[in-house]
Amino acid sequence: MLTAPDFIHLLAGLIESLPHHKALSELGLSFAWSSLPDLAKRQLTPQLIAYAAKQRLLDPEPREKLAIHVQLLVYLYPLHNGMPAVEQGLRPDLDERLRQPDRFHPLVTIEAHRRVLVPCEPEPVPVMSTSELFRHLSQLASQTGVKL
Repeated sequence: MLTAPDFIHLLAGLIESLPHHKALSELGLSFAWSSLPDLAKRQLTPQLIAYAAKQRLLDPEPREKLAIHVQLLVYLYPLHNGMPAVEQGLRPDLDERLRQPDRFHPLVTIEAHRRVLVPCEPEPVPVMSTSELFRHLSQLASQTGVKL
């Protein structure tokens, strides 16, 4: 679980690391914390925020029109209409991404995840007679060592 002091410390450090970014006051940092969705506060950890901060530094085309704390969320949650979809839960591929924290991972929208994860049309099931099905199952059984 993410705490306000951890979040504010990491966010302030990121802002100081970015060229052309104005440091946020204590009030601005507190506002960033208070405007973070409650679900995100429960799901995130300091390690995840640190990962997101590193991704922000590596990003060749960061989403600079978003507030800096929202920019961090785009690296942790799937995107819907260009915004982090916190209600969808953490990115399904986040564990994989965390294994390579020093490499920038391009952002993917929810729609793209659905296209990858859910086939549009199921593959047709071949129609077999009972004898063809038995022959097919017998072949599979002999290849795998299973007795029918």
